[in-house]
Formats: sequence, structure tokens, C-alpha cells
Amino acid sequence: MTTYREVAATLIALGMLSPATAEEVLAYQSGPIDDPDEVLWAFEEFRVAFHLDAEQKAGSGIEAHERGYRDWLEYVAGTTRGAVVIEDVVLIRPDPGYAFLHFRTNGRTCWWNIEAEFLDSAYLDAMPLPNISDYEPGGDDPRQFAEIYRDGASTGYHVLVSDEQQRALARTYDLELRGRIAQPEPAPRKSVDAWLAEDSPAARAELPPPGEVDALERLILDRFPDQDAYRAAEDTPFVNAAARYLGEEFLRSAPSHWTTDLHPRWFTVALDDVPREFQPDGCPFRDLWWLVDDRRPGTLRAEVTRFRQYYDRYLRVVAELDRRLAGRDGEDD
Repeated sequence: MTTYREVAATLIALGMLSPATAEEVLAYQSGPIDDPDEVLWAFEEFRVAFHLDAEQKAGSGIEAHERGYRDWLEYVAGTTRGAVVIEDVVLIRPDPGYAFLHFRTNGRTCWWNIEAEFLDSAYLDAMPLPNISDYEPGGDDPRQFAEIYRDGASTGYHVLVSDEQQRALARTYDLELRGRIAQPEPAPRKSVDAWLAEDSPAARAELPPPGEVDALERLILDRFPDQDAYRAAEDTPFVNAAARYLGEEFLRSAPSHWTTDLHPRWFTVALDDVPREFQPDGCPFRDLWWLVDDRRPGTLRAEVTRFRQYYDRYLRVVAELDRRLAGRDGEDD
């Protein structure tokens, strides 16, 4: 079918492989390639592709997992011919149930949510590993990691390519390479400002003074005995005013702002200048819905408390990150 030497020549011609790296590999592997899958192994041998495995073994404990993620990130960066530099890999567990991985890709800060239960196992949490854009050079470099498919099925291999390189590899080796699918522009929807401008003084007058979340909760439960009653009033000025009231409690609890939600009628509150991995899903409309459905006393106050806890957790993680990185700088001096 082909040989390692021919694959090397193709990759060199496409600007994906240096002659020096090719010779390093060809010194111990230059024979024929009869199996189509071995072409993919050759890509990995020549360090132009990485294989995304569902099970990445690391060893137990936070230090072992931090090393495991660092090794993984450096393995991926090694397929980019120096286009990607990974730095400041730090795994932080601020609470028993939470863990966050921090690293920089070409100076760009990346955060991953890590399932804390994995830290006590021998395997990395593989869920964040397919965040392929976090591995890419970015900036003026147009290349992205494309996933290699054969016969309609993913092979697990990814290769950093330009559009031209992607077409050439697909044509030469009868492969399907899929980059990230461009997402369509979201449909126009009401802006936050337009929604906030719809304030109803009459509906506001029915609500308790600011800060009395428990009183708001009792009012909602008295007015809506079940989900059908709430659903019938979901678009009324009263429900909008109640959602705004609860959102303003979020705003007072931590630095935050109103924003939009995927739901066509819902608006949410997001923490200011906080990465998405640390964001609570602060959705007053949804919280009111849950309250009417569950009818559990203290539901709304618990949501306000939880919103603040997310912010406090982020501050603790950033402080720990600064401490850990400062300690590394001291070791380098």
C-alpha cells in the first residue's frame, strides 16, 4: 500500500513534518504499511497526530493526576512542531467535590472542570480531553485539529492541519477529516436591556422589599399551587417581576450581570470576569419553576447562597493558583 518513508515524504511536502524528525523515526521504522490503520500509527510515530483514548492512566492522587494531565498536554503539543507551548499546569481541589485544571496554551488561559472522584482512581477524567480548541495555536495560525474518520467511524486520531493539508491527507490516504463544525448564528432574540425595560411597577408593588427572599418564596407558593398554574402565568408581568427580584438578589450576592440564556424566554445572571467553568447556572426563571414543582421551603435562599459560593470558590482557586505558581518561580530562582 505504502511505506513509512513515503508517508514521511508526503508529510514533509505538506509542511507538517521536518526532515530531521522524519529521519529519527525512519532510523527504526521504515518498512511497508499494509494495514490502512497503520497509516494512522505512522502519523503518531512521526508526531503529527495524537490519539484520544477514553482511558488515560495516571495513578491515584492529585499530584499523580496533575502529572498525568501535564504529560497529556505535552504529548498533544508535541504534535504541533512547536506551534503550541503548554505552561503552568496546575490541578486544584478547593472542595472535596470539585477540582479544576489550569494551564496556558501559548499564553492563553484554559480551565477544565475535573470530576473530583477521578482523583482517587488510577485514571484521568477523560471528559474534558476532547476540548480540542484548547490545544490549538490560535492567534494568526488558522490550523485546527481535525478528527480522522475511516468508514464513517472515528479512529480517535487528531491532526493539526490547514484546510489545504486536510484535503491533501484525505485524498492521499482515503480518510475523512472533520474539523469543528461552525455553529450557526443564533436566532435574534430579545436583548437583556429590552427585557429589563419592560419593568412593571404594578407587578413590583406585589413583591416584598429587597432582601426578603423567603417572603418572595411564600408569595410564589401561595399564588401557584401547581405547575399548571405557574405555566399559565409564565409570561405575565408578575412572573417576570419575581424573576427579576430573584436575579437582583444574585446581583447583590456577588459581582455579576444579567445575560441571555439558550431558553427563548429566560434570562440568567453570570459572574463578572469569571471563566465559564466556574459559572453557576444562575437562572431565576428556572429556580421559580423548581420551587413551584418541589415546594421545598428555603429553595430560593439556597440558590442565592449557592450563587455566592461559586464566586467564593473561584476566588479560592485563583488564590491557590497564584500561590502554587509563585512557589514554582521560587524553585526556579
